[in-house]
Amino acid sequence: MKIGASRRAVVFTLLALVVTALAVSARLSQRTVGQSVAAHTLGVSREGSSAERARERAHATTIGQSATFGPTVGTGDFQGVSTPVADLPVVQAPEVTTLNARDNEHLVAATGQSNAKDPVIQKKRGTGPLSAPIANFNGICLPFGPPCAEASSCSCLPPDTNGAAGLTQYVQMVNTDFAVYSKTGSVLRHATPIDALWTGVGGECAAHNEGDPVVVYDQFANRWLLSQFVASPAAGEDYGECVAISQTSDATGAYNLYFFDWGPNTFLDYPHIGVWRDGYYLSANEFPTGQETSSGAAAIVLERDKMLAGLPARYLWFDEAAANPVGGQYIGQLPGDVDGSRLPPAGEPNVFAEVDDPSSIPPTGTDPGFDLRLWRFHVD
Repeated sequence: MKIGASRRAVVFTLLALVVTALAVSARLSQRTVGQSVAAHTLGVSREGSSAERARERAHATTIGQSATFGPTVGTGDFQGVSTPVADLPVVQAPEVTTLNARDNEHLVAATGQSNAKDPVIQKKRGTGPLSAPIANFNGICLPFGPPCAEASSCSCLPPDTNGAAGLTQYVQMVNTDFAVYSKTGSVLRHATPIDALWTGVGGECAAHNEGDPVVVYDQFANRWLLSQFVASPAAGEDYGECVAISQTSDATGAYNLYFFDWGPNTFLDYPHIGVWRDGYYLSANEFPTGQETSSGAAAIVLERDKMLAGLPARYLWFDEAAANPVGGQYIGQLPGDVDGSRLPPAGEPNVFAEVDDPSSIPPTGTDPGFDLRLWRFHVD
């Protein structure tokens, strides 16, 4: 990400609306694959919540109306360099006797009824054979007992499993551990708690091992990005995102360590990260403190070139709650992530995508309510 020293100029377009704030020109451009943008009552419930109440809906609407579209510009805390992963102590996970359920977000029930039909739903099985996998090997598991070679230290479900492939290695992350493998399945680093990366520097990332992990491979720089959130800050702490950037293409080496502090007022849940040439792009669902329902989506970009160099890195955050459709909200977005040989042209904006159905943003007019919405996000 390059932000000029004298003038930070950001292009971020939403529904042809141009917002100017903090001497930053921001524009978020949104395309809807569908016929119109519809509204819904409210979107997602925070983890651990149950049925929605009228007062929560009213409070969420108030929060959304008072939100600032942004952008908010801040600087992440570069906390130093980790101990090489290969030299970290190997922790033997205890055998699981009780599972701890991690409540999932769930959509608020839609009001009214809809007879909308999804026009692209597949109605029959394909006739061609499925290709065999290139490789297949066991990854991290819950330690219920043998066989479980790489046990997670989180006795919880769901595991939020994700992984990424590099030049010669594969990294898998779950709640709340990561492991490194060769592409043929050899274990290069046993299952390791994510917060162990920060043990040498302290801070919130060393004290919280709370999951929602993300691992991506930056093929432009041949580096790894590992992250997880701080979801339950203690007194005097803030919500945030812990991000580690490998110093080489070897995932078992040392990492540049960062903490992006989101403050005490908004929890950014369900984070997802995409690699792009000009930044690491992050999407999340926003939950104001003390509120069980989300207020909208966050679109954030992290200063990639500084993170690769182990320097303090800025972030730029757009609070999309201020741009929600009337009576509803955008939620559950994913940023674009570069993988493979067909690369986007230099200077091409990142694309955030969101899929909606009538239960999330009910249909209006001739729109059946099944929509793919795309946003273009570029930072200079």
